[in-house]
Amino acid sequence: MNSWSEALNVATGALTISNRYLTATEDTSSLEHIPFDKAVDPKGYLSEIVKRSHYIHTDDNVVEYFKRVESPNGEVNYEPMLPQSYRLGDIVKIQLLFQTVSVERNAQRKMLAILRAVTLLDGSFKPKKTVVVVEAPLRLKRKVGHNFGDKSSSAKSTHEDELLDKRI
Repeated sequence: MNSWSEALNVATGALTISNRYLTATEDTSSLEHIPFDKAVDPKGYLSEIVKRSHYIHTDDNVVEYFKRVESPNGEVNYEPMLPQSYRLGDIVKIQLLFQTVSVERNAQRKMLAILRAVTLLDGSFKPKKTVVVVEAPLRLKRKVGHNFGDKSSSAKSTHEDELLDKRI
């Protein structure tokens, strides 16, 4: 079996888990096509690929999304949720499947971590919103010392300074 190092990011301690939308028909034992959920394929592009190719969307390709809801009496239920409703800072529980697949070239096997479900446990931990105020850059007036100390030029330079102030 091949090394499983590609799914684990050692620097961050993160595990890469995914699921494909489609499976090649020769790689699956099930030929039953499951229609795409509107949240996953709103414009029907993936459904069109299935119609004109040798790929199929099966039960193994489905990822389910839930939200944990606790009633006032303490009863816990899990309700379906749209995948785009998750936000940065949400606490989630994932369900995954470890599967080995054959690698065609060298007759070895490779292990995959396949995402099956995501459940929102707590959505109250949102990062603090930061407001970025972009200020205009500070412009420095660089005075050139022409006729420094000359009384007759001071009135002229004051007028030039006023013009500069108006432009800035």
